[in-house]
Amino acid sequence: MPRKSKPNADNITAAAEAVLKDGVPVRTAVRQFGVSKTTLQRHIAFCRKTNNSENMELNCAYYNRCVVWTVFSKDEDSVLVQYFIVACNMHFGLSKKKVKKLGFEYAKANEKKCPKSWDAHGEAGDQWYFDFLKRSKVLSLRKPQV
Repeated sequence: MPRKSKPNADNITAAAEAVLKDGVPVRTAVRQFGVSKTTLQRHIAFCRKTNNSENMELNCAYYNRCVVWTVFSKDEDSVLVQYFIVACNMHFGLSKKKVKKLGFEYAKANEKKCPKSWDAHGEAGDQWYFDFLKRSKVLSLRKPQV
């Protein structure tokens, strides 16, 4: 089943104005403006929470929440990737455990805020490792063949 297209910011703003200012029911506004009921309710709740009903500047931008939770910035990630590539070119292959350990040491050296489990285990977590590999398409860490 294909995904629905992203909501139109103008339609959401118009529907939210109709609900907040004109007193139109949410279901009527959904049918009239062709927006998702859940999306409209989320934006109405945001406007009510921030007392933004007069200005009606809605932020319809969607973002990846995983980006907010990353330990390293894009530049720091690229420095790690470059280090791993140089190590690989010197025939010093890195295992999963070594990559996680180096990620942890790099975070501590740069005084980054990292999860408590990293401190407890002395290495980065599995989720960071897999997300790091997804973010850096250049790397492919696997066991060497004989």
